[in-house]
Amino acid sequence: MWKRLLFLLLVALTCFSCSSKGKTYRVGVDPSWYPLNMMGKEANVYAFTDELLRAISREEGVFFERINVSWDNLILGLRERHYEGMLSSITPRVFMETVYEFSDLYLNTGPVLVVRSDLKVSSLGEMQTREIGVDSIQTEALLIELYPNVIVHYYDTIPDGLNDVIA
Repeated sequence: MWKRLLFLLLVALTCFSCSSKGKTYRVGVDPSWYPLNMMGKEANVYAFTDELLRAISREEGVFFERINVSWDNLILGLRERHYEGMLSSITPRVFMETVYEFSDLYLNTGPVLVVRSDLKVSSLGEMQTREIGVDSIQTEALLIELYPNVIVHYYDTIPDGLNDVIA
């Protein structure tokens, strides 16, 4: 999958308006968002998620009790009914979809293409035979799979790559 995506898993919350006004739902949350590498921005996603839950609460008249849980215990807690839903960056798998319901994605994350403003490039397809900076082997593997003619350059940090784009 080209972009890593966060998803909201709210098993028991598929019908907010159906006689659930005033109900409190417990939601398990992995504050690290593992396995997604947030590069120190976990608190931003955590805050965004809080705001999203508040907006749902206002709109639907329900309440959420957040329960912080390590990523490796999230599904166990859901199975053991410690909470009715969970927030995670775990990728949905077919075997999980037979047991749980998944909401639509609510926050797209992942690699983006950054080019100088004087270049009129709108997609990776237009970057064939050009050099593209990446910060991980995973990103390189995806690029080579989708665009075998791109030239990959590794950077230790994203700011280093952005500085080269500017230069």
